[in-house]
Amino acid sequence: MQAFVTALWRATQWIKGHSPEEVYDAIEPYVGSTSRDANIVDITVMKKVTDYEGIIDADSFARGQKVWFREMTGIKPLAMAEIVNSSFIEAARKAYPA
Repeated sequence: MQAFVTALWRATQWIKGHSPEEVYDAIEPYVGSTSRDANIVDITVMKKVTDYEGIIDADSFARGQKVWFREMTGIKPLAMAEIVNSSFIEAARKAYPA
């Protein structure tokens, strides 16, 4: 799990530090038949709304609860302490400071 979280952290920081064009150039073999321009528009939008910190705080968890624990999901409500373990992201951030 630590290796996975660290890889996500490093990838997120790489995306943050590179232009949409550079991101596209890195992923181009995997995007299928969509155009370069369409992908760059999407990457630009995603860069603006991405959380580059990787921390789930009480406020963000509360916002997510409204989606995850709705009746239609069938997921019983859980406390943040039951499912959030920040030690993995903290270790990744320490090993690879932003």
